[in-house]
Amino acid sequence: MPLPKSLEWVVEEKQQEGERQETRQEVKPVDDWAHLLVSAISKMPQELATKLISCIPRETAVEILQRINDPYVKFALLLLTKQ
Repeated sequence: MPLPKSLEWVVEEKQQEGERQETRQEVKPVDDWAHLLVSAISKMPQELATKLISCIPRETAVEILQRINDPYVKFALLLLTKQ
């Protein structure tokens, strides 16, 4: 038996809300220090951020990126490790 239109909308809205929450949870970093570091660097002026990033060992940067389950981060990781 099909749901009335108003109930279909509620069910659909709840499903979309659940999907949005799952997406936000996928991006959540595992360690607080890594999240704080990335957040701080991303808010810096580009020149300062570039200087700071050059001080971070490549292996550490790759390790931080591997913890995040986001397609854009995975793409950036592939670009970083390509050589």
